[in-house]
Amino acid sequence: MKFNIFKTIFLVGLLSISNVLLSQAPPVKTTEGGQKGPRAGVVGKVMDANTKKPVPYASVALYNSKDSSIVSGSISNEEGKFFIKAGPGEYYVEVNFMGFEKYYSKKLVISQQNKMAKVGLIKLQHSNANLKGVEIVATQSYVEYKIDRKVVNVSNQLGVAGGSAVLALENVPSITVSIDGDVQLRGSSNFTVLINGKPSPLTGTEALEQIPSSVIKNIEIITNPSAKYDPDGMTGIINVILKEDVKQGLNGMVEVSAASYDTYGFNTLFNYRKNKFNYFIGADVRLRNMPGYGSTNLENFATDTVLYRNTELDRVRHKDVYTVRGGLDYYLNDNNTFGFDLTYGVNDFNKEYSSEISEMTNPNIYESYELSDNDGSRNADFFKASVNWQHKFKTEGESIEVYAFLNKKDELKDEKQLESFSNSNWDSDLGMKSWTYTADDKNSVDFRFKLDYTKKLSGDKKLEAGLQSRTYRENSEYNYNAYDTITSDWVNVPDYGNSLTFSRDIISAYTTYGGTYKDFGYQFGLRGEYTNRVIKSVGDSEGSTINRFDIFPTIHFSQKFMETNTAMLSYSRRIDRPGGWELGPNPIFISSNFIRYGNPNLEPEYSDNVELNFQKTFGKSFVSVEGYYRTTKNKITRIQEMDANNISYMTYANLDRDHSTGVELMTNIQIAKWLRLNLSGNYYYYKLEGDINSAEVDKASNNYDLRADMNFMITPELRFQLNGFYRGPSVTAQGTFSEFYMVNTALRYDLFNHKVQVSLNVRDVFNTMKHQMELYTPTFNNSMMFGRDNPNFKLTLSYRINNYKKERNKNMEREGGGDDI
Repeated sequence: MKFNIFKTIFLVGLLSISNVLLSQAPPVKTTEGGQKGPRAGVVGKVMDANTKKPVPYASVALYNSKDSSIVSGSISNEEGKFFIKAGPGEYYVEVNFMGFEKYYSKKLVISQQNKMAKVGLIKLQHSNANLKGVEIVATQSYVEYKIDRKVVNVSNQLGVAGGSAVLALENVPSITVSIDGDVQLRGSSNFTVLINGKPSPLTGTEALEQIPSSVIKNIEIITNPSAKYDPDGMTGIINVILKEDVKQGLNGMVEVSAASYDTYGFNTLFNYRKNKFNYFIGADVRLRNMPGYGSTNLENFATDTVLYRNTELDRVRHKDVYTVRGGLDYYLNDNNTFGFDLTYGVNDFNKEYSSEISEMTNPNIYESYELSDNDGSRNADFFKASVNWQHKFKTEGESIEVYAFLNKKDELKDEKQLESFSNSNWDSDLGMKSWTYTADDKNSVDFRFKLDYTKKLSGDKKLEAGLQSRTYRENSEYNYNAYDTITSDWVNVPDYGNSLTFSRDIISAYTTYGGTYKDFGYQFGLRGEYTNRVIKSVGDSEGSTINRFDIFPTIHFSQKFMETNTAMLSYSRRIDRPGGWELGPNPIFISSNFIRYGNPNLEPEYSDNVELNFQKTFGKSFVSVEGYYRTTKNKITRIQEMDANNISYMTYANLDRDHSTGVELMTNIQIAKWLRLNLSGNYYYYKLEGDINSAEVDKASNNYDLRADMNFMITPELRFQLNGFYRGPSVTAQGTFSEFYMVNTALRYDLFNHKVQVSLNVRDVFNTMKHQMELYTPTFNNSMMFGRDNPNFKLTLSYRINNYKKERNKNMEREGGGDDI
């Protein structure tokens, strides 16, 4: 009762503070652009001509009209606005931003009578255009840095054609992708996936696999989000921004691809804009076959008799994805917009593993050989519906947005494990050892309701506040069946089955306040969340319950130096909540000698993150250095044990803490008009602290990875790309990961005025993408290696409908002015 009162006081107080700030902010007499007092100079606002959204951090240069000498310069703020101080005279401005064409204004006059020259609303056009009949193809930077995020421009990655968002992330700073396609952000898979800033119906790598690269505009890597975002995901947020086209009429694309090992893809997206309505519909089908191999060598010395077990593995994994998405936007008027979105998807995952297992002991008590066939599937379908309403008040910069989200998912996972006796010649007819069949039926519902309010205060100051409720329910039923040789049928074993119910309710409130003072930017945020979590097994009347109230502060600072240099400092606190499969206490039988079970007493992980970033631009190139420190309390770690009967058990436990201290360097260099080089490297010192089964864990490693990306523009229609990636060794709570590297190439040719694109890419050219791991414990050691059959060749053909701009004339734009702000 006391705890609920505290929660209520916090939420009411937070909203009260926001209301006071809104109502008590003193009126400040400002001129155009929000500055105090009279000014003399040039003012304007920069926006994207396609999306109608502001373009922050665009470079604005002021020139003398008489001799075209540069006078001064500035950078647009987050709302796209800029102001350049200047005395009486005749001028013009040049506006430049990567990925857009340069803009030249008409002549501007400043006098004693007219101290403020208004450029108006500047609408930047994207770079692909025909100028005076001569085709100019500009290239947007591969990765752009903004005040709180990295923006990955997917359109510049030739090798991602026909793939998903996972493929687009393979060569992105801060991201690593494993041989099996699992994505990690700064060494952790605990990140949140958003689509256009909204929650994805799926999580982690699975969510990214659903999104075809052809519909992605860019991907934002947000390692230190503000309090406006959910704090879930230890290392931050991956926000996938989809392409949008608000032009009247029909726009769209169709893409087909074929790759090695009977892998095929098809996706399409159509957008139709008619007056106040914008309709969109899309479909995606990807059929993937991923053959591979592996081996393990285990040594168990828990007793005086040492066991040696060697496993040679052949594996084929099939992953089929089917997704349909549609919706509409209704622009009621300039102040009200409604949106509705529906997504339905089916994921079919199948695996076929064949293993040859040999065992021997020392002293030589026995030798044995067996064959194991493991066939499994995971079939899931999900349905997502979302609706949102945005209202802009008459006061500029004041808006409210309401968002509701429903996601329903059903998943059935089944697996057959057929283990048979053999001999050293691997004969398969020497009798059955253990045949099992398991089925895990799971369904879940996730509902969220969110309210966001934004208010622009005096100058460039801005206040945001919001409320959100999250309701999650999950039910699962696990059945274990053994094969009866007498009846030749599967027989259920109730003692090995289990049923679980998992519920989690989260109520949150946040507020942020920020602004700029000259070239200094700041933002402070605070988020409070109350969580009620319950997990129960059938027959358990109480279960395991957590009632918790958490506070998540965020701080962001930025400072510009000499227009081309920017420094940023930020801090955030984040959380990772364990899921139902990590909490379930009942055993899951992977094989006759490997069992997994959850830990209902797991505590959430909490991380504190600090980042310091410095960026410098020079011409069309830039360099960025980013230092970071992250410490995680209650680190959730997979723990593996082995008993005297050679049975392995895997579960989860909270370690005390881990630490990551590192620096990330990136440079984007325009070597020549036809060659751009992108280099990045990441180094961090990683340390684990805690204990496992009363045994102290104190491990550390120096970790690093390197990336290189070279883009060759052979002709305006023909481009070639070469990229490589290297990751050094690392440590885990019970072992180590070995180093690996990979090289990819891609070639793209544009036809019919860029309406048709043909791409050929080769992944893992030298077949070096292999993962090797070592596991060390006081009672056993295990070394593992897994690889995929590569290189992989992929051919992609795409066709775009009404996706290119009309011919424009640079001189005409120079003489014309912008619209009024």
